[in-house]
Amino acid sequence: MNIIRNYSEASFVVYGDTKKWKETLKELGGRYNGNLKNMPADTNSNGWVFSKKHLEKVEAFLEKIGPSETEAVETDSEFQTLVYVVKIPQIGQTITIDNNEYIIDYVNEKHDQFTFDNGECESRVVNGLWALINVDERYDLMTPVIL
Repeated sequence: MNIIRNYSEASFVVYGDTKKWKETLKELGGRYNGNLKNMPADTNSNGWVFSKKHLEKVEAFLEKIGPSETEAVETDSEFQTLVYVVKIPQIGQTITIDNNEYIIDYVNEKHDQFTFDNGECESRVVNGLWALINVDERYDLMTPVIL
C-alpha cells in the first residue's frame, strides 16, 4: 500500500508499505525519512519525501505498479490524479494523423509512448488522448493521433 500526501508547500510524501520499492523511489528523487511530522494518526511516521517537481513521474510509477500496490492518492491541495483509458499501441500498427497513415515502429515497455516514421516522431498520452510530442515541421505539437 502506497499513498501520496502533500507534506509541505514544496514537497509531498509517499508512505505505507514502500520497502520493496526502496531503490526505485530513491531513483525517482525521493529521500527516506523515518520521522515524518504531521502524519495521519493511523499511519507510522516513515516514508519518502519528494520535491513537487517529481510528482508526475512518481504518480506514473505508482500507476505502473497498479492498484493492488497503491491504496489511494490523497488530494488535499491543487493536485489530483487522473486515470485515462486509451488503446495500447502495437509495433506495426497503422496510425492516422491529419488523414495521413504511418506505421508504429517502437513502443516503450509501459505502452504509454511510441514512435513512428522511423523514429522521427513521438507520441504519448496527453489529457486522455494520444498526441504528438516530438514532431517535425509537418505537424503542430499536440496534433491528435488516431490509433
